Amino acid sequence: GRIPGTAMPPEWAASGAKLALPLEVEFCKEACAEYSMNKERLLGDGKPNFRAVEPLNEPTFVSAQGVKRVEVTPGAYGCELQRSESQQYSFRFFLDFPDGAVRNDVELP
Repeated sequence: GRIPGTAMPPEWAASGAKLALPLEVEFCKEACAEYSMNKERLLGDGKPNFRAVEPLNEPTFVSAQGVKRVEVTPGAYGCELQRSESQQYSFRFFLDFPDGAVRNDVELP
């Protein structure tokens, strides 16, 4: 459903529907196997030191058509020091959902 104070487009989840995906992941110590993941801008400044994040299960959700499985492929994560004086870090990660998922008016592209 809609979350107040976010930048969600007005039509997104206007019905109040939610798309919950129970997903377990492992944040691995190993570096990303694919060079292209090290270029993901979401993770920071592009230093090639990102680590792999692996999905441990295939999540499901219930739609009007019944139980739907959602494919999840590995991604990457990174942790960067933001402010040394306060020891604040940013922790970012991503996974890919190649086929997306749709429940009512909520869509995971």
